[in-house]
Amino acid sequence: MLAEIFAQQADICRKLGSPFMGRLMDLFAKNWDQSPAVRDMLCAWIGQPDVTAGVLPLRIAGALHALALMKKDAGLCAVYPPNFVADTVLWQAVTDAFHAQGSFVSQWLEFAPQTNEIRRSAAIWAAA
Repeated sequence: MLAEIFAQQADICRKLGSPFMGRLMDLFAKNWDQSPAVRDMLCAWIGQPDVTAGVLPLRIAGALHALALMKKDAGLCAVYPPNFVADTVLWQAVTDAFHAQGSFVSQWLEFAPQTNEIRRSAAIWAAA
């Protein structure tokens, strides 16, 4: 179930012009159960109603992005855009972040994601 949810989010990210997040969600779809730190945190979400609404992938993306933006995890900073690394290097940085920053990620997952509303609000701006 989680693999499908991440794969769906990967497609959405790519369609909305976010190739890096699409790639990251693809890696979660393929590898989420291969790392104990990632698997244990995500398994806690199985069976929760929000998981099928796509909330979990967005919350994870937000947590990892926050770690990189706040420069709380050097490994993520090294693999996030504008940098480009192999998928194996990107996934290793993600699993390392789950190990080193697990409490941050776990706390971040408790809150609804804040999304970039520019696309949705463009019509409102045009009408104003």
